[in-house]
Parts: sequence; structure tokens; C-alpha cells
Amino acid sequence: AACAKGKWDNSDQLVGMPFTLPTRTHGVNFIANTIQTGINNYIHHLKLFSKNARLFLLGAFFIGLAFAGFQLLLNLYLKELSFGESAIGQILSMNAWGAVVITLPVAYILQKIQIKKVLIFATLLAAVLYFLQASILGLKGLLLVSFFLGMSVASYRVAAAPFFMPNSRPYGGRRVTPTKATM
Repeated sequence: AACAKGKWDNSDQLVGMPFTLPTRTHGVNFIANTIQTGINNYIHHLKLFSKNARLFLLGAFFIGLAFAGFQLLLNLYLKELSFGESAIGQILSMNAWGAVVITLPVAYILQKIQIKKVLIFATLLAAVLYFLQASILGLKGLLLVSFFLGMSVASYRVAAAPFFMPNSRPYGGRRVTPTKATM
């Protein structure tokens, strides 16, 4: 398929695009050129996606950043509250149980309602549950909140791929899917 700025050949690689690879030189200039070229290529490719896809990627970045930071601080916080390793393990495993319980029902529900609504609801619910998890001091309450938090995060992740797929078709060609594990 042909497009305005480039075309696809049989190897599924974009030909004729306005990005380049740095020339092979040694030293600091090569590293600086490589980084600058990578940033320029990344920005160029981000501009190819729809507004919804760019907003989704930005939101996914902040959600991933918050999740990673919160999980680290949560472990330290629970240790500070004198919870033992087994109690902390139970709290963390409730996240996984929540994900197991909700994954298939959410996949079924996504066929019936708008994916964007599920993403927004799951994100807002996760924010409230993160706040509750930091506020509750008892083990039973933490276990319950952790379970529902796992459900909300899993709902977001299940809804992410079907939302992202129609919004990430640069040039009407190859699709790009987000990699949640790296965020």
C-alpha cells in the first residue's frame, strides 16, 4: 500500500521515510548522534498515530510509572507497619487473584460496551483503590482493597489492546501494540 511519505515493500519495512541512521564514527559524537537520531525517529513515529493513540500511550506511561513507584513504596510502607513477609505476600497475591477473577468477564463485557469507558472507569477506580490501600492499616482491609485493585488493573490491561489496535495504524499499514511489561 502506498502512502504520502513512504511506501511498504514486500519485507514489511517502510521505504523512503525521512529518518536516517547515524554514520559509524567513534567516540562521544557517535553516541550523541545515535541518541539524537533515536529521539528524532521516535518523535516522527509518534506523530504517525492518531490523537487517541498518543493520549493512550501518554496515559499508559504515567500509569506504569505510578504503579512501579507505588508498589515499591507499598512494600516499604507495609514493612514499616510491622507486617511480616507472609502478610505482605498475601496482600500482593490478592492483586493476582483479582486479575484472575476478572480477566475473562471483562473480555466478554468489552464486546458489549465501549472500550474507552472501561479504560476510564478502570483508571479512576485504580486511583481510588491506590489511595485506599495507602490509607487502610488492617490486614483484612488491605487484602480486600488489593483484590479489587488487581481487578481494576487487569480490566485496564485487558481493554488496552482492543482499544489501541484500531488507533495505531500508521499509513494504514502495520499495527503497533503497546508492551505493558516495559512500562
